[in-house]
Amino acid sequence: MGTLEHYVRAYGYAGIVLFAMVGGEEVALMGGVLAREGYLSLPAVIASAALGGSLGDQAYFHFARFCGLRLFQRSSKFMRAYPKAQVLVEKYGPAVAFVSRFVTGMRIAISTACGVGGMRPVVFGFLNFIGAVLWSSFYTVLAYRFGRTIWQNLVSLPGYLLWLIPLLLAGGILGYRWLRRSARAAS
Repeated sequence: MGTLEHYVRAYGYAGIVLFAMVGGEEVALMGGVLAREGYLSLPAVIASAALGGSLGDQAYFHFARFCGLRLFQRSSKFMRAYPKAQVLVEKYGPAVAFVSRFVTGMRIAISTACGVGGMRPVVFGFLNFIGAVLWSSFYTVLAYRFGRTIWQNLVSLPGYLLWLIPLLLAGGILGYRWLRRSARAAS
């Protein structure tokens, strides 16, 4: 925690943008903690994390669009994730760009698959940015609300569990809406 906290304190919002380009949830969580403690502004942390996250995804998308997979083939982790991302892009199309920030471990592969697959840059950019705003809002507000407790407990979770939180939240909302719709149809 000390290194990331030091980095964000030293560079402020610019540090959040830069770290969010290559990192992820950790910087949004730390920004939320520092906003709760009065060091940073909550709306500015959300905006910085969204901007950085989206810019990072845009870079991967455009590299893949113009260079294909050449730049990414050296990473065995990426090459394991890429076929799954390609299937998601083929099956769900542009919607995948919207949720890519929430799919921990697949973000780079999804952005790359969208670029290689020929998705229009305007479509990818818009959906990815909206997803990044929701992503940064979720993690930043979560840390703002629960402070250092959330930072200490969430950061120690394995990566695959970090995406489970928003997935359960979304599932609960969708389930609730489905039940309401079913009740209305029955009456």
